[in-house]
Amino acid sequence: MSAQVRPRDRRQRIAVVAAEAFDAHGYHGAGMDEIAAAVGISGPALYRHFPSKYALFLHSVESLVSALDAATDLPPDPAAPPRARLTALLASLAATSIEHRRSGGLYRWEARMLRDEDRRRVVRTMRTITARLAAPVRAMYPALTDVEVQMRTTAALSVLGSITGHRAPLARQRIASVLVDGCLAVVDCPPPVPVRTADAATQRPAPADPREALLTESIRLFARHGYHEASVEEIAEAAGMTASGVYRHFGGKPALLDAAFRRIAEGFGPAQHAAAASAADPAAALRMQAELYIRRSFRHPDQLTLYFAEVSNLPPSRRRMLRAAHRRLAECWADTLLRSHPETPRNEAVYLAHAAFALILDVGRAVRFTADPGTQAQIEEMVLALQPAG
Repeated sequence: MSAQVRPRDRRQRIAVVAAEAFDAHGYHGAGMDEIAAAVGISGPALYRHFPSKYALFLHSVESLVSALDAATDLPPDPAAPPRARLTALLASLAATSIEHRRSGGLYRWEARMLRDEDRRRVVRTMRTITARLAAPVRAMYPALTDVEVQMRTTAALSVLGSITGHRAPLARQRIASVLVDGCLAVVDCPPPVPVRTADAATQRPAPADPREALLTESIRLFARHGYHEASVEEIAEAAGMTASGVYRHFGGKPALLDAAFRRIAEGFGPAQHAAAASAADPAAALRMQAELYIRRSFRHPDQLTLYFAEVSNLPPSRRRMLRAAHRRLAECWADTLLRSHPETPRNEAVYLAHAAFALILDVGRAVRFTADPGTQAQIEEMVLALQPAG
């Protein structure tokens, strides 16, 4: 009997399945045995292709970043106007984002798992990609400062990547159109008129209540270092108590994570629904919703990061509940958009809502959630620019 012939694309198949697993479950939550089973091979066979989990993870991240690099490495066309060049880049990136939708969040949230040398190499490639987008933006709007160009290119990349955070159905061609139109809208957004006063400082005094102190520090450490990397001892020390003190208030790390997500959901959802219901007209409602979301995000940036980065570490039932709450938040935002654009297909409005949430997070992270009112006002105007085309 002849030996079974291995598929020639098995390594690539492993990489695709692994990237989706790492994206869905995180580095720690994705198991090598589960990846092997999904491919239809044994664990030892998987290790013949990749010697370790980290090697497979690194390959997954580098493959994703290489795809984005290739999508923006378009042949030069000196005769093309800057806007045409930018549109071509965005269309190419949109196609790549759609192709990698189930694994595209991998770099966004799990890159912190990379070793320093690997991370630096990946970051260099991402900077090249950003620079390719920034060049036509700068040519289109030469009066923009470097920071303003960076904010617009970051916002455009965020709009493109927003589809990795949800699964709302829409025809592939319409997804690409909505994404590219959204990117161009944020790039074209004019600078805001600096009329707002500074918001409250993002730094707040440490809470006096021990339980509240533990919750605050766990959110901070989970967001910055990851749920698995932050220990109970570190959380206790940051809150000014011993590790045994943590267990007097919470049952352990899982209980802390669950309480953190409850706090986040309570902070974002109800206020959005109330704002949408109380405003006099759709434009005022959308501005109120944007202001509330941005203000909350800049006051509690660790909450927003934790919400998107660590949801996979919750039990499945809690994960489903939180994702349902996030869908309701997007639906609320979409409802406001549809009041002004009733002819727009509902799911296209939902896509724009998710793009707005992603933009606030990614641009906020890029500017380190500075409390500068001009920066926040610019983010607000870019979010408000994400309206249905036509």
